[in-house]
Amino acid sequence: MRAHSPIPLEMGGLSLAGDLSWISTVVGENNDKIDWLDIHYYPCWGDTADTNYYRAWLATPDTGFFSLPFEDWYRQVCDSVEAYSGGYDIPVHIFEFNSGIIMYYDALWWNYLNGLFIADILGHFMNAGVSESAVYCIYDIDLPMGDWWSGAIIRGDTLSMRAACWVLKLYIDFFGDSLINTTSDVFGLNVYGSVRNDDTLALVVINKNLDSAYTATINLHGFVSNDTMEIWDITNDTILAAPWNGTKGIVYRGKYSGDSTTFTYTFPKASVTALSIASKSMGIEEN
Repeated sequence: MRAHSPIPLEMGGLSLAGDLSWISTVVGENNDKIDWLDIHYYPCWGDTADTNYYRAWLATPDTGFFSLPFEDWYRQVCDSVEAYSGGYDIPVHIFEFNSGIIMYYDALWWNYLNGLFIADILGHFMNAGVSESAVYCIYDIDLPMGDWWSGAIIRGDTLSMRAACWVLKLYIDFFGDSLINTTSDVFGLNVYGSVRNDDTLALVVINKNLDSAYTATINLHGFVSNDTMEIWDITNDTILAAPWNGTKGIVYRGKYSGDSTTFTYTFPKASVTALSIASKSMGIEEN
């Protein structure tokens, strides 16, 4: 007999693989017994890889590929769960996600570019109100190079971090707890924003353009800065072989000057960038 766990038992509904008609049975007949529902997100499928596939896979959170754009798809699932919930509050979590079931080993995609996808979809999760999620998977157990599944963020054959692992560390280290509204008028240059507890503005910008850097003007609304921002980024700045896997990790790029509400910065191609902008006064205003 093992000791009784101090953690209360929670009951999760079945994970659904795209067929929302199952929800009526899974939720409708068990709505008083379910604490949360787990769905999985793998929007991309393929058995080969090239630049055209890279671009399509990176665009899937925005455009959809074999499914709807993420926010629309997630809302459809949540609406379906609510319709059969019987009035019970059943949160919808995503406890397994990655770019897709890509049955082809491609070092550039799995070691580096998949990190851009992970960085972007985490922002979409936040915008859609996904309260809990988990990437699949953390660690591959010594899978041989060339195996079709290489989505683990830590390589087991060399015990080295892929770009996706550096992305999670960047979000953990730099992103705040209070989300703010952010927009970008450039397709493929996505930005997600937050305010940290010290009233610092924290932005994560993903440039999914594989060929070109992009110079952008950053306009702040309802936030007055101290005219300085600090930059860290993840770029494809080294070899794809282990232990680097295409990137040297999170690199500090220094301080850049702007004015109280405007900055300009050139985001490298195929990169994830964290911007930290301190406020001139405490707090932010509604605008």
